Amino acid sequence: MSPQFPKMPWPLTCLGLLLCLSVWASPALGQSQPCAVSGNTDHWYSPAKNNGADRVPHQCHSCFDADNAGHTACSVFGFLQSEACAAGHCRTGQGTFELDHSARVALQQSLRYQSAWTYWLDARSNCWFLLWALDPVVGLEDAAHREQSNYWQLAFEAAQTKIDPPIAPNELALMIHSAKTRSQHQLHIHIGRLKEDWRKTIDQLAQKPEQHMIARLSGRDHQLIFLPDKFPGSPLKDVAVFETVQDLLPHGAADMPNQTVMVTRAADETGSWVIVNEQMTRSDMVLRLASGCQLRLPQ
Repeated sequence: MSPQFPKMPWPLTCLGLLLCLSVWASPALGQSQPCAVSGNTDHWYSPAKNNGADRVPHQCHSCFDADNAGHTACSVFGFLQSEACAAGHCRTGQGTFELDHSARVALQQSLRYQSAWTYWLDARSNCWFLLWALDPVVGLEDAAHREQSNYWQLAFEAAQTKIDPPIAPNELALMIHSAKTRSQHQLHIHIGRLKEDWRKTIDQLAQKPEQHMIARLSGRDHQLIFLPDKFPGSPLKDVAVFETVQDLLPHGAADMPNQTVMVTRAADETGSWVIVNEQMTRSDMVLRLASGCQLRLPQ
């Protein structure tokens, strides 16, 4: 029997609720701290006390750290490294995983919607996928490791080729949570669909390359920047999303642990929009499809 992940700790049940979001909405400056890790001067961290679920003892170190490895926030990383996933396909009560060792990522279909009494916030999320880094990468703030693979491009490609039905580029939304709101101490990208009202608002913005803009989405101001494709036909190839976000933020690397980042395609598919906001969570994505979704398994 495959090992089961622990039930969601109570702070996670608050994700997506305005009451809990208000706790995490305070200013970023002063909340993050620099990591004393040689060669990684741009790596700042959110102290565990400020985080909803990622409370590993050594925030600057990955899940390979002996003290971090046994924490619930490293449970997915540990499972993906285990014998249960050695054949490239594995499953728990929370998801089905397909590992791509050549690309160094794993694609998960969340199955939480099948356990509505346990994961009641996800009872309708029947089309929710996640792309996981197989190498130890803490998250979007891990400046030394977050670019070792183009995780955004791999997530886009997975949405087109490994999910049934494929998610149309103009509907696609990719998201990485902040250190304060994520459940796992390992880089992973949520794959879902963009809300229709967000699509309409974003489509009204001028697609001026790398110009900082503000848009009102779901009643909150979000920072946006448009990044044109460098290679037509290859969305997000060589597009430095993390670096772009860091340059966009007023305090640079010090702000990275506090921000949630979404990437969505422009309607004309000439580039991608990067959206940044402290209070954004996966509840701002559409994770349900009436006909349901499936992870395409190897034949």
